[in-house]
Amino acid sequence: VGTTYSITIGLGAELDDFSSLGVGIYLVEFIAHSQEFYFLDYGFIEVLPSAPVAFIAGGPEVSREHNSNITLDGSPSRDLDIGKGSYEGLTFEWSCKRVEETFHDESDSSNRTVIGRDAASRGCFGNEEQKLKDTGRIVFLDTSSMQINKYYDIKLTVKKRDLSGTFVQRVEIVDGTPLYAEIDCLMNCGLEVLPNVKATFVANCTNSPCYTKSALLSYHWRLFQETNEAWSEPYQMQEIRGTRANSNFFTINPDAIIPGRKYRLTIDVENMNDDSSKGFSAWLFESSTIPFGGSCTASKLSGVAIQTVFTLKCANWNDPNTPLLYEFLVPLAEGLSAILSYSYSTATEIVLPPGEFVKNYSLTIDVVVASSIGSSSSTSLTM
Repeated sequence: VGTTYSITIGLGAELDDFSSLGVGIYLVEFIAHSQEFYFLDYGFIEVLPSAPVAFIAGGPEVSREHNSNITLDGSPSRDLDIGKGSYEGLTFEWSCKRVEETFHDESDSSNRTVIGRDAASRGCFGNEEQKLKDTGRIVFLDTSSMQINKYYDIKLTVKKRDLSGTFVQRVEIVDGTPLYAEIDCLMNCGLEVLPNVKATFVANCTNSPCYTKSALLSYHWRLFQETNEAWSEPYQMQEIRGTRANSNFFTINPDAIIPGRKYRLTIDVENMNDDSSKGFSAWLFESSTIPFGGSCTASKLSGVAIQTVFTLKCANWNDPNTPLLYEFLVPLAEGLSAILSYSYSTATEIVLPPGEFVKNYSLTIDVVVASSIGSSSSTSLTM
């Protein structure tokens, strides 16, 4: 009573809103006031620059037309320190190779010569050159030198001073005019997909054949899981999807995928009124781990409501994405809950409400242990 606390970080920023801070070193002051004295302590926070995130529109795998100029669009790339849609200070470099080759910047110069292969089959251009002459966020690639039904890797490198990010898009060159199918993520789109949260994707058809009056598009989704370095298809779609069949939207239901695994989501798009008009795209993602290996206990299993102080404690929970957040709740009617404690501390002291009369005054406490990226595990205590 009579004591106030104030914490200031930067100018007009909340304690946990570090995204509002620019790169640099900040002085953090903690001041406690009372009527007769005040206490001052301080520390320093250094905000380091983040590496840019590179991404090519269309996702990791697409099919494109032979003997045409295709668009390579790096607009989805972003600088995490500035935000989406701002490219100030970023530079873009593009490279192209056949799928069985190695990018020059990933091998020494002695490995650049392709032995036993004629010049016409080398690289994307019939020679050993990989780097595109054009630079910029959006460039164009002539596919006339590429071979039909072959796969090529397009690499985008986004640089910011001495930091960089890369993204590789695998392109299948096909004869005729394919539908340009692209997958985009709408919900649960972090660097890792949270397995206990709904994830939603959408397939878009972006070139002119998609918009003809006679076009009747059909969508076929498939989800693969990496097992022993190979892709398998262990899922029945009706078990995991939350959207209807033949929809250009695809939703993965909560808890339908396994934590800590790699996945490959594919879409085949076909014009039902033109058998030769088809398109393909794929999206690669990893599911995050969830906290595991721990337990939660109470210091005593009975007491007097609103009087007895209980110590609720969790121990031995593990996850690479720390710190872990511990939430203790009392379930209420109609799926609601009352929060008892919500903190990074593994233990809390608290008085509890009375239990349910019909259950001999027993009380259930739900515990949610969440990682720093939002993945979570649940357990419960009965008292």
